[in-house]
Amino acid sequence: ALEALAVRLGDAPFFGGRRPCSLDALAFAYLATIHRCPLPADRLSRALAAHANLVAFCERVSTAYFQDVDGGGESVPRGPVEPRA
Repeated sequence: ALEALAVRLGDAPFFGGRRPCSLDALAFAYLATIHRCPLPADRLSRALAAHANLVAFCERVSTAYFQDVDGGGESVPRGPVEPRA
């Protein structure tokens, strides 16, 4: 699944191209969990780390749409994204 996502994203900033779409929200939820949450085994984390574009995607979405509230990992959305026309 990670390989397919990496190929689909390619060099684009988002799965929707220049602007995020619903696939970006779905992919971020899946990938950010693997990227940021400590897991009992790190096999998935290592597999994700092998795809630099997916790691960069996670960081890009985190930076663009979430802010760290207290340095303790608690995040809140920065605001809604305008719907695509």
